[in-house]
Amino acid sequence: ILITDSSVIRLHDFLADTYPGCRTNHSKASLKAHVVMSVTGKGKHTLKVTDGRYNDGKAFVIGSWIKGKLALFDLGYYVYRNFLDIHQQGGFFISRLKTNANPVIVHSNVTSKGNSTPVHEQPLQSVLSKLKRDTLDVTARFDVGHGETTEFRVIALLNHEKGEYHLYVTNLPSEELNADDIGTIYAFRWQIELMFREMKQYYRLEQMPSRRKEVVESLLYAAF
Repeated sequence: ILITDSSVIRLHDFLADTYPGCRTNHSKASLKAHVVMSVTGKGKHTLKVTDGRYNDGKAFVIGSWIKGKLALFDLGYYVYRNFLDIHQQGGFFISRLKTNANPVIVHSNVTSKGNSTPVHEQPLQSVLSKLKRDTLDVTARFDVGHGETTEFRVIALLNHEKGEYHLYVTNLPSEELNADDIGTIYAFRWQIELMFREMKQYYRLEQMPSRRKEVVESLLYAAF
C-alpha cells in the first residue's frame, strides 16, 4: 500500500525564477516535494522536486511499477484518466471523491433490506440527497473525456459526528473488501501528513534562508 502526496516549502524570494511560488502575494518562491511512500515507512520511496505551481496529478507518473500495488491519494491527484491508467496497469487506488461528482450509478454492490432508495441508472447526487442508510456501495459510470466512459466503485460512509457522507472512489472489488474496509484503509493516508509535519517541525524544512538552489536542494534531500 502506497501513499502519494506533496508539500509546499517556501523559499527565499531570490529563487522565484527557478522555483516560482504558487501564491506570489504570499511567497514569490516555493518548491513542492512530491513523495511516494509505503504506509509502513519501509522499503523504496521516491521524492520528486518541482516548483510550487506544479500540478500534483502530473507529478504522479503511472507505469508498470503500479501493478499489484494500492495507491492512496487526496483530491490533488483526482484525475479520471489516472484512475483508468492505474486500473489498466493492474494496480489499485482509493481516492476521495469530489463532493460535486455526479456519475451515473450502474448497480448496487450490496443488497439492502426493506424500502431502500432506488439507485439503478440514477445520478449519484440524486441518490445521496435521499439516502437514509449509513453506507452506500455502488458501481458508477464516469466520463473520462473524449467520449470515453469507464466504471468505478463509489462508496459513501456516513460520518455521524458531522452528519455528512465521506465519499470514495476505487477499483478494489467489493467481493474482497467491504465499504468499511475501504474507509479504514484510506485513513492510513494520514501517515504521509504526519511525515511532512515531522519534517517541517524537526528538520526545519520551513526555514530555507539560502539564496542558492544547490544549498536548498541539499538541505531538502538531507532532511528526507
